[in-house]
Amino acid sequence: MEIYYVVEKFGRYADGVFTVYANDVAYEKQLTTTKSLLECDRYETYEQAKEFADKYDCNVRKVIVKVEE
Repeated sequence: MEIYYVVEKFGRYADGVFTVYANDVAYEKQLTTTKSLLECDRYETYEQAKEFADKYDCNVRKVIVKVEE
């Protein structure tokens, strides 16, 4: 199984997007980050991670997870 995560420019991991609303209209969106790989957003496919990374000018990294049966 492969898991992808998004790395923000300064070596932090993306964990979501904070949106500020004004009169029910999205006014501003800001990427939120964490230092912990365990707390960041993860994606099942490279395409999903890449779409998010391109939108917020970040980099995609891959973690290979081995599952024992």
